[in-house]
Amino acid sequence: DLPLAVMGAKQALCPQGGLNGYLADDQLLIVLDGPNGRIGAASLDAALVTALIQKQTIGQLMGKAPSERNYTPTDAAMTAEFLEKSFSKVQALLQGEKDQLVFSGYRYGAQIEDVRSLILGMEGEDYRLITLTVDLAVGAMQGELKLILPEPTPEELGLSGAKSGPTLAGGMGAMRAELSAILCKVRVPLNEFSALRVGEVLP
Repeated sequence: DLPLAVMGAKQALCPQGGLNGYLADDQLLIVLDGPNGRIGAASLDAALVTALIQKQTIGQLMGKAPSERNYTPTDAAMTAEFLEKSFSKVQALLQGEKDQLVFSGYRYGAQIEDVRSLILGMEGEDYRLITLTVDLAVGAMQGELKLILPEPTPEELGLSGAKSGPTLAGGMGAMRAELSAILCKVRVPLNEFSALRVGEVLP
């Protein structure tokens, strides 16, 4: 029951050797067990982990997340339901699409202590890296979720007769598109701005 909205999403294709640049030891790192022995991973920042734990333990968000957090196996286990439900919803949205295979069959595996140990266990050649910026509890906090999933082979996609090598679809997956929107602009004198308090409304 935690209100969550995706504010921004980026997607890229990355070889196994390049994953190190996208992950950090100060995030909660989780192995995802996939179908046919495939291994994926999820990375959650402190804000998202804190929000999930606070909502499940005290029923509400208490404020900002700590800048640093020592994650425990219990912290990791409390994200399992969130991750598995997210995969389930994505699969339903992609019903009948080839990308459904990318997200199919993954479930929570275990917490991993550091990036090096995580990458050593990932044996695929290419990975789909999805970075989501999420709003938590209608503006109470913002968090980040990264999914690192092995890219299906042509055989798995039913394209065993297709020529190997770069494809237009693969190139499009690595392109970034960012959209910025200004909903309105308001002029406020500096003395009024500095005197603003929580709960006040700008005209």
